[in-house]
This record gives sequence, structure tokens and C-alpha cells, in this order.
Amino acid sequence: MFKGAIVYKSLGEITKALNKGNITKKELIPDGLYPVVNSGRDNFGYINKFNNNSDSVVLTSHGANAGYVRFITGKFWAGSLCHPYKSINEKFIKTKYIYYYLKNNEQINMNKLVIEGSIPYINKTNLDKIMIPVPSIDVQNEIVEILDKFTELEAELEAELEARTKQYEYYQNKLLNFDKDVKNIPLWELTYWDKKFLEVDKHKQEKTIKYNYLLASQMKRIEVDDGNVYLLSTGNYEGWTTEELAGKYLQEGEVVTIPWGGTAIVKYFNGKFVTADNRIATSKNTEILDNKFLYYVLKNNEHILNGFYRGSSIKHPSMKDVLDFEIPIPSITEQRQIVSILDKFSSLVNDIKKGLPAEIELRRKQYEYYRNKLLTFE
Repeated sequence: MFKGAIVYKSLGEITKALNKGNITKKELIPDGLYPVVNSGRDNFGYINKFNNNSDSVVLTSHGANAGYVRFITGKFWAGSLCHPYKSINEKFIKTKYIYYYLKNNEQINMNKLVIEGSIPYINKTNLDKIMIPVPSIDVQNEIVEILDKFTELEAELEAELEARTKQYEYYQNKLLNFDKDVKNIPLWELTYWDKKFLEVDKHKQEKTIKYNYLLASQMKRIEVDDGNVYLLSTGNYEGWTTEELAGKYLQEGEVVTIPWGGTAIVKYFNGKFVTADNRIATSKNTEILDNKFLYYVLKNNEHILNGFYRGSSIKHPSMKDVLDFEIPIPSITEQRQIVSILDKFSSLVNDIKKGLPAEIELRRKQYEYYRNKLLTFE
């Protein structure tokens, strides 16, 4: 995009290699002052000492993220599993410009320079040979300013998304905390489930509601864009299909589910659906327990349900613990009022959560497009 005289210099010519030193997990301090940058995409942790104090470009040297590029400002500790650099002369080439150029070519350099093995790594000698186009310092400043604005906008959108999510969680927790005069009742007294569980006393499961389960791996095979049957997965996947494609797996009802394997993810659906291997609950009497209220209570206690999942490899829930779990039962009128409020909050937050990630993704694509255009020289 920018025209003018361009010289090419190797990374080794225009940068100074910075200090680095080994840090173990035992040395990390939860509330330490300075970040430790090592082999991950995020900070390794924090400590109260630093070995660098400048704008720096840091490339991961070992592990699954070998070649990953970060920009660090100020004081930090560079670990032994990264290559930290800074410009030898900010008036000739800016460290931030070097970062943006390397970031724009990150995947190319990973593909070319990372040496595969039991632990992938990238050799500093090879990194130092990377050729960097060096336009005038004015052009560099302009490029950095434009790309910084894109980065700041993305950070603002992500902060907004996080704030709205926390706001929703606060009100959900507030509405679902009750006084002592509200009775707590175990789930087995209130709900029917999809199976009889061996570890649960028979008198706690007088009735079950049977469902046909579709293997999770087969769900995507029947997914269509304009379906009216929800694909109720055990994870975060969401999709739709048709009644015809659902076949014998077609179910209909108002249900609350947790996955049979993995971690507790509480879901709610009312309508036609196909289920994977979920454990499925429904209220015995919706004049005593509203199904949507049940969903919100369990969702708010997902962290407790997660503690019921056990196993050395794939974890499964202890259904005895799940069915013995007690939930508050206010009047059905109050339940429905709470559901109405939380539905409105949920709709608002989910609309924002759908809108903001889409906006973030759009800005990210714009940023990558302009970064590539700005850092491509004729």
C-alpha cells in the first residue's frame, strides 16, 4: 500500500536479543508484579523480578506454540522457552513495527521455520535470517498508528462482552438466592429422568422417560441450515435438522439436560429435538416446579454439578449426587416471575453476545486485511 524507498534487513541485523532466564512454577507468585513470558500464548504467571524493561517482540521458541509472536511493554521476565527482541535503533525501525510485520507473517514463518519433533522448536539462527522490509520511519509510525487503533477497538469490544456477561451472572445469582423460609427439595422428588441409575435407590426413580440417543459424531451429518428440529448435543455444538432426517431419533418435549461424559453443561429446550448421550430431566409437575426455573437453578449451580463428575479419563456424573442435590422451590408464581426476568436478561445478553462476537470477528478480519495491505510493499 505504501510506496517509496524500501530496504530489507534481516531480523538479526535490526534487533538486539534480550535477556532471558529459566523460571519454575514454584517461583511464581499469584499477585506478582511482573508477567513471565515463556512458551505459551498467555503469560506463564507472575513474579516480583524482571529481566527486561522495554517494548519487546517475543517469539515462542519451544512447544505447540513455537513461532507465536507477542508484543510486551515495560517490565517483564522472559523465560528460557522464548526469543525476546527489541529494535537496535527506534529512529531507524520501531519495535512495534517489527512486531506487526512478524505477526502478519506468523503462520508462514511457523510453517517454514518450526522444526517438528516430540517437542517442536524454532531455532534463533533461523529466526535471525527473516528479512524485514524497512520503510521510512514516518511510514512505520503511520502503519503502527492504524494497526494500534484496530487492536484497541477489538479490546474494547471484548471488554464490553465480558462486562455484559458478568452483569447477567450477577442478576441470575441474585434472583436465585432465597431466604431460609423457602424450602429446599432434592431433585429426585421433583423430576423424572431418562434412565434408571444403579447407584440411585429404586424408590427415588418410580418412573423414567425413554429417549433414543444419536451418537454425537453423527449429529453434523444430519445438520441442515433451515431445520426445525434442534440437535441437543452434549457440548457447545448447536445445530438443526429436519423431522425426516431425525427419523426414529425425533423427540418432543420440555427438557433440561446435562452431558453423560465430560463436564457439566446445563441446557434447556422446549420443542422437537434429537439428543446425544445426555442425561435428561423434566419436572414431574409443572405446577410445583417450572422446567425453565429448574434450568436456571441448575445453570446457576453448574460449578457444583461439575464436582459430581468423576473419573480418570472421561468423567461421568454421579447420578446419586445429582438426584440428591437440593434446589429451592418458591411458589410457582414466583418461579415464573423469575423465569420471565431471566429470560429477558438472557435474551438481551445473548443478543449482545451474538452481536459482539460477530462484530469482534468482523473487526479482526478487517484488521488482518489492512495489516496485510499495510505491510505489503511494492
